[in-house]
Amino acid sequence: MLAVGIAGEAVQLWDVTSETLQHTLAISGVNGLAFSPTDDILISGGDDYPAQLWNPKTGVSVGELEGFGDGVWDMVVSPDGSIFTIHKKGTFALTGETSDGIRVWDVSMGQVTRTIGPITPAYRLALSANGRILASVEHEGVFNTGENPVRIWNVTTEEQIQILGPYSLDLTDLALSPNGQLATVAWKVHDVQTGKVRYELTPDLRSIRHSIFSPDGQFLAYTLDNGTAKLVEAETGELLYSLSAPARYFDNGLAFSPDSKILAVGYQDDLIYLWDTETGANLQILTVDGTQVTSLAFAPDDRLLASGSKNSHTIQLWDSRTGQLLQTITTPEASIIHFTLDGRLLVLRRLKDGVVQLWGAPPE
Repeated sequence: MLAVGIAGEAVQLWDVTSETLQHTLAISGVNGLAFSPTDDILISGGDDYPAQLWNPKTGVSVGELEGFGDGVWDMVVSPDGSIFTIHKKGTFALTGETSDGIRVWDVSMGQVTRTIGPITPAYRLALSANGRILASVEHEGVFNTGENPVRIWNVTTEEQIQILGPYSLDLTDLALSPNGQLATVAWKVHDVQTGKVRYELTPDLRSIRHSIFSPDGQFLAYTLDNGTAKLVEAETGELLYSLSAPARYFDNGLAFSPDSKILAVGYQDDLIYLWDTETGANLQILTVDGTQVTSLAFAPDDRLLASGSKNSHTIQLWDSRTGQLLQTITTPEASIIHFTLDGRLLVLRRLKDGVVQLWGAPPE
């Protein structure tokens, strides 16, 4: 199944074999995108319309989440299928006004079951892989003034565990460890329970571009403006490897394989470096179409890697073990790439218009 965005107003799903139009999804301007844990529902949220629920196999809308009329700014899905959302209403008011909090949805009911908060207007959420800890990045004052707290919540009790920061909004890179015990905010790694800084990643706070925890929780990877990627022991911050690509500058592509054995790093030119997390050795160097690798994602099989890059209008699918290019998909620039849990469906969110596209991943 192939999906094509039409001028930011719709997504068309095509049968590639017969070259016939199968379905058209009225979906555009997407800010939040997520799959249910069982892959049977695709949830989309955008600027000014209710969150919509889609059957990705049939292309049929199976409902919407009422109460989304003010638009969604970000969403995350928990392992039990609950959806956490923050909304665009008041997000840029800069008045410190109180919003209605983080909404928790039951997809089967299509209703808000509870609200965590209240919070001041927020623009980003993060959820630990075990679904127990939630983080929200908010702004209580004017942007970039260092008045933006990160709040940590216990999902079960709805209690606020900690307030971290405040931080300057433009420096806030947010990540939670899979067990929810650590939170990386910009250049600092906090203990979630105590709120104390466990360690700092770099003394040059403005050089941090992006940070992620490995799926097994053993590693934390982060990238610097000069193109260097650092791999540290997540619990202690001990530097394991400094992964340097000569004369390269990092963009936004950074991903661990699901088994945590490979770290993929994309750069502002046309290269992706694949690193062995156990030895620090370079495994592969992939040359992509276009420039500036903007997005990377591994399929659940640990082998298939999808890459998106600026100015190329393509998504490329790679065998991460051999470095072989398997498939090239023509599409405008993609900002977010997702695979379903079975690795069969690739979902793209485009940079220019926010349109979502659904693709069948290549067979093994």
